[in-house]
Amino acid sequence: MIGAGPLSLVVGLALLAGAVLLARFERRLAYAVLGGGAFALVGAGLAAGLTGTFAWGGWTGPLGETEFLRVDALSGYFLIVVGIVGVAVAGFAFAHDPTHGPGVPMGTAATLLGIGLVLAAPTSLLFLAGWEIMTLGSFVGLLQGASPRERLVPAAYAFLGLGEASTLAWFVAWGALRAARGTWLFAGGPVPAEWAGIVFVAGAVAATIKMGVLPFQIGEWLPLARAQAPAPVAALVSAAVTAVGAYGLLRLMTLLGPGPAWWGGLLLIVGCASALVGALWASVSDHPQGLLAYSTIENNGLILVALGASLIASAYGLTGLAAVALFAALFQVFAHASAKSGLFLVAGPLARGPRPPPSDRDRFWDGRAAGPSLGMYLAGASLAAAPPMAGFVAEWMILETLFQSYRIPSLTYQLLGLFAGALLALADGLMVVAMTKFVGYDALRRTRQRNDPGAARPRPGPILGIASVSVALGVAAPWVLTALAPVVGLVGGRPVSAPVVGLLGLPIGWSIVSGAPFGAFTPTAIPVALGLGTLVAVGYAALGRPTRIRRTPVWMSGSRPDLPGEIYGSKAFSTGLRTMLKELLPAAAVIGFDEARGPSDTGVPEALDPFERGYTALAAAVQGLGQVISRNLMAGRLDRYVAYLLIAVLAAVAYVGILYH
Repeated sequence: MIGAGPLSLVVGLALLAGAVLLARFERRLAYAVLGGGAFALVGAGLAAGLTGTFAWGGWTGPLGETEFLRVDALSGYFLIVVGIVGVAVAGFAFAHDPTHGPGVPMGTAATLLGIGLVLAAPTSLLFLAGWEIMTLGSFVGLLQGASPRERLVPAAYAFLGLGEASTLAWFVAWGALRAARGTWLFAGGPVPAEWAGIVFVAGAVAATIKMGVLPFQIGEWLPLARAQAPAPVAALVSAAVTAVGAYGLLRLMTLLGPGPAWWGGLLLIVGCASALVGALWASVSDHPQGLLAYSTIENNGLILVALGASLIASAYGLTGLAAVALFAALFQVFAHASAKSGLFLVAGPLARGPRPPPSDRDRFWDGRAAGPSLGMYLAGASLAAAPPMAGFVAEWMILETLFQSYRIPSLTYQLLGLFAGALLALADGLMVVAMTKFVGYDALRRTRQRNDPGAARPRPGPILGIASVSVALGVAAPWVLTALAPVVGLVGGRPVSAPVVGLLGLPIGWSIVSGAPFGAFTPTAIPVALGLGTLVAVGYAALGRPTRIRRTPVWMSGSRPDLPGEIYGSKAFSTGLRTMLKELLPAAAVIGFDEARGPSDTGVPEALDPFERGYTALAAAVQGLGQVISRNLMAGRLDRYVAYLLIAVLAAVAYVGILYH
């Protein structure tokens, strides 16, 4: 008899496959089935956490090895994270997104199906199949964006091209692992050093491409901002697909075990640069989805920093510090997914139209939109690391880990850790600016454009529900970390205990510690203290005399505050940063002035990526190479095509022969 875990997994994958087929005929039914499949994935993840690793099936693969499905503590945790995001996306789309064509539900369902296969894959071949389905499903969804074709298609194909490069890098990594161990199965003994480096570097490239960090950030912000991806697709790509990239890195660490310190140093440098650049460009971006896309780069950079710190600490035998960093990385994955999916669900409608408006125009909020506004506020507070939200807990643990770099024997890594900590603190400050601007101009001002009376309002349930997860994660962080102990033990290769204690008379398990002795705080007691402070303030106001509120126009240097030139918009909010960075920002992103509409930009509304010129030059070079090949090698001669086929077959036979011997 099949157990609860395997049953939930199989049912979830079957429902997601059914949603892909139903999308062509009945979109709302497809969303309902998609939500059921995502909920089943959550059940499979919970079953793995409660009962342990389980497996299902067994069939002979194309290379003669047995293929099956398996979920352990690590993949179970990611099934929970991705499944919760999928439920919120399906609920939002069912109620709010019936106008898109079948490509949106088809793409979202195929993306979740591919993610489910990746997380349940115990072999390299099944992992690659799921990875490719996930990439193609996201590509189909991104093609349904609202931008004109000349902006939509290049952005979607940039995502697809980097996705295929990611698959190719995984193929190299798993092929090297197969050569070292003699099996495609994710198991076995130690990997020889000469193979381990190849596996790690190739796998890290594959994972970071999907996470959208430097230098691959064009695959994250370009399709989400310029292509104006539909809200369900944007939420899924930013929150779930990038999380699967982090899963790939964690799976690598599980398979390879402790490695040299330079592995961690590489991730630390890339993650730190990504966090700083992502936060910087989010703080000056004026495009709703563009700002969130840059924020995703920053958050994924934080995950890389935590994983890098863990690898460095593990290389020098600091197992306790390595475990705290792993706890921080896993917690950051959940904190980012829960907050970012909610924000993208409301940012999608804000960015509709052939030319996306700045954050302070063309909004659809009114007095009945209190639910989505509250959800946006909670999610934005978490990404801004406001206590006691989940984002604060994760970033506090990451910074605490970095500031304990003095424990590392190597002076080089001591300085690297402290320098990274200082830059991350700067990035955190910039994210406060970005989230304040996003929430302040997109949620708190409940105005509505008169020339768009039919603008839709999203249902509050899915948005407020997924944003509330950030609150629950933060308040219950000590218990969440306790539940994560088996996952950290699996990745680290040894049993660990959650870094929770009892301090200052608080019950045991209410406080989180980052080191002994070092920092500690209690996210659970913060809401209690805030609640008591609120009661005191309310009581004081109730006992005091009633006051008359006097209102007067804001002083605007003697001019009327409603003049176009006197409007303080989202552009003006970040003018200081734009002025300081004017040498880096292109002219199209610098604030301008429109006599009819007030402050505006003179070109594309989002801050442009300074690396885009390099990508444009690379794309032109590849296109030129393709033209040379098409003129000289693909000349329409049958004898050449037959020769190409023979060479390809011989190369494939030689590669497989090398792996098997």
